[in-house]
Amino acid sequence: MEINEIESNKLLQTGASGLTTEEVAKRKKAGLGNEASQAPNKSIKKIISEHVFTPFNLLNLALFCIVLFVSFSNIKYLVNGLFFLVAVINTLGGIIQELKARKEVRRLSLINQPCVYVIRDGTSSEIPTTDLVVGDLIELYPDNQIVVDAKYLSGINFQVDESLLTGESDPVEKSKNDPLYSGSFVITGRARAIVTKTGLNTYAAQISKETQKIKKPDSEIKIALNNISKLLGVIILIVGTAMLISKIFIQKETPIQDVLISTVAAMIGMIPEGLVLLNFVAAVLGVIQLSKKNILVQRMSTIETLARIDTLCLDKTGTITTGEMFVENVNYLSDISKSKTFSLMQRAFISLADNNNTSKAILKYLEEQSELFDNNLNKELSKSKIEKHYSFSSQYKWSGVKFSKDVVIKSDSTNSNHRAGNWIFGA
Repeated sequence: MEINEIESNKLLQTGASGLTTEEVAKRKKAGLGNEASQAPNKSIKKIISEHVFTPFNLLNLALFCIVLFVSFSNIKYLVNGLFFLVAVINTLGGIIQELKARKEVRRLSLINQPCVYVIRDGTSSEIPTTDLVVGDLIELYPDNQIVVDAKYLSGINFQVDESLLTGESDPVEKSKNDPLYSGSFVITGRARAIVTKTGLNTYAAQISKETQKIKKPDSEIKIALNNISKLLGVIILIVGTAMLISKIFIQKETPIQDVLISTVAAMIGMIPEGLVLLNFVAAVLGVIQLSKKNILVQRMSTIETLARIDTLCLDKTGTITTGEMFVENVNYLSDISKSKTFSLMQRAFISLADNNNTSKAILKYLEEQSELFDNNLNKELSKSKIEKHYSFSSQYKWSGVKFSKDVVIKSDSTNSNHRAGNWIFGA
């Protein structure tokens, strides 16, 4: 739903406690939700029509209809229509493959983060991205994807990666009221923003819409087969008419059913059914081989296109990472005990609140080792302050904290006291 500037300003007057449940329901009803953001580029109806209505299929269908018409008088003639199975197999194979690819493309689209943190009714919670509405307050952390267009309100050391949208991998630092575009990623800091556009109105959706205007070329074999089918359609119409006239009026053949079946049989021999079937089998084998290497084939005709490539040029502007991280082992290089190390690390990571995969993995590990913590040090840390935070940055690959001067730890080997000082976490 398009909204004008006046309506937009009204919708963006959201308080610090976020929208209420009633306001969210009203905006969804008004078409300001984000359900359409995950809509696939091509509808099922269009996919089916592209594979069904081809010159080859229409030519075979016309001849099959003749056989079907004759079979009404005697069912034995129906066996002569088995040639139509080639067209059916070829069509169904293409439809099934493209529908499967459609599902995967939807999952691997520009917007692929399933959940987002939002403030509603005064509390922060994690919801599906499709539940967002215009005017929602969202919280963004490192490694989060920005799933809707938004306006930056406040935050700390906030930088984003817009390489998927612009092709430039340099981090972009954001200031108050700067626009945040869907499809970009948070690389450092944390922020609070207000949703300005959702669904098909977002920047990423508009880019996807523009890409649909580019016509994807068919393979040379498919173009050749379509051209042959069109030419044969004209030839068959002429030759078929001439054969019928010859058989009925000159040769006086009867019955008419046998005349029609023999004419169809002669015309079927002119259609390269075997070539089409061979092309389909080769494409299926190519899809199977590529799928073993985790390669998704959207259209079966692209197998031939891939076979013709001799030089492939790639422009790498970012890295896609998936999966969950976990701590495998901890090596100690100082004389501070394990219990004190764990206590300091937990206090640091909780305070940083970076919310990236590395931080989550380390905090999870520390929680599992909670029985090893130094209780006395924990009490001291709960009263102390952290003077400075260094949020994680994908550019610099580290984060850290500076403990206040009153945090003192004792060496287990020398019994001497040391200030906790600066703790750096990085690659």
